[in-house]
Amino acid sequence: GYEDRENRIDQPTNMGIQRDTLANFNRAHPNLKIDKNIKNISREDAQLIYKLDYYDRYRIEEIDNPMVARTIFHMFVNSSPYKMANIVQNSVNSLGEKIDVDGTVGSLTIGAINKLNKVGKSRELNRKLIELRLLYENTLKDHDKYLGRQKRFKGLLEE
Repeated sequence: GYEDRENRIDQPTNMGIQRDTLANFNRAHPNLKIDKNIKNISREDAQLIYKLDYYDRYRIEEIDNPMVARTIFHMFVNSSPYKMANIVQNSVNSLGEKIDVDGTVGSLTIGAINKLNKVGKSRELNRKLIELRLLYENTLKDHDKYLGRQKRFKGLLEE
């Protein structure tokens, strides 16, 4: 839902989408412009933003394991894409793959993720992704302000 409390968040947010995210979406997709105040976006609007600007952009549909795909999707929605790509690549490498840590989840990274799935290491990869994401969270100066992010990632361990 909608939230706009200064002591809890930096800017008005609705369904996890910040006002700036909506503005960026409208600039990137002028033909699909959601011409609404963030307070008034619909569930369908939010789904479209998540689909185009996160799910499609970061090629989540190419990840074979749904659990790992969901975790990586949440990582990109909630943080800097470059930092999250590094976490993904370091997680993959920690399980024996050898890919460059270049801050971009492309074909080589997705191929390595899917290779780990084929050899039965998806749960292990998911745990490592969440572990490194939570470690990163603790480095953020405002990590105690956004406890929902930590709860969300810990919850993904239990799914």
